[in-house]
Amino acid sequence: MFEQDPFDRWCLAVFSELQYVARSISLRCAYVVGLIGLQIRHCYTILLIKTKYLCLRVFGTSFGIRINTLTWSEIEQLRRQFIRETGVFYPRSQQLEEGLEREQEDEREL
Repeated sequence: MFEQDPFDRWCLAVFSELQYVARSISLRCAYVVGLIGLQIRHCYTILLIKTKYLCLRVFGTSFGIRINTLTWSEIEQLRRQFIRETGVFYPRSQQLEEGLEREQEDEREL
């Protein structure tokens, strides 16, 4: 039978380690490329959503399209309806309280 000398064994060990390093590097590169692809797709989707919203805001009035924006009192009504239907208490946020106060002040001025 064929006998390997120490140099041949050393070469096989080095070659197997190089294969391991190359495979692990390629897997890590594939992971990073995939992650970057996901981030690019996410940013592209967010950009599309914001662009659509901006176009509707800017050009919607000229074409007669109305974007439904809720007032603070409508949001409060939805909150109360949610509490009635589910029985789960949902507290007012600080922004909601400030918005309701501003709406009440605007109504008093009129």
